[in-house]
Amino acid sequence: MDKRFAVIGLGNFGMALAVELARLGRTVLAVDANPERAREAQAFVDQAVVADATALESLKALGLEKVDVATVSLGGRMEASILVVLHLTRLGVPEIVAKALSEDHGEILRRVGATRVVFPEKEMAHRVAERVSSRNVMDYLSLASGFGVLELAP
Repeated sequence: MDKRFAVIGLGNFGMALAVELARLGRTVLAVDANPERAREAQAFVDQAVVADATALESLKALGLEKVDVATVSLGGRMEASILVVLHLTRLGVPEIVAKALSEDHGEILRRVGATRVVFPEKEMAHRVAERVSSRNVMDYLSLASGFGVLELAP
């Protein structure tokens, strides 16, 4: 059975994530409070809705307890992202991936139920640094502390 995804927050990161998941053939529900962002996402995902994700009743009405993976990316709104992760945890969503703005924010997200916390800017900066620091490195993917995979130019 194919995993069902919810992408909550359609800023730059959330929109790119929703589009990429859809490109990979995944079932995607996109949620944002901004009607323009939801309308833009409709062209790519299975369903895009305008909703206040900080309200537990909104998440219930959308059936988010039925998704396998929920991602939360609410820009600079720390309090909102914490509240949404808490609600998703209460709904029993098995995998919750949340974008954090700082290490402290990430720790709070984990404590309220995020199963994975991501720092996209930090992770991408690491990849770009590896690429530009050597002439032959075309791409870099970190696997674990001190280990990674390099794609080298011929």
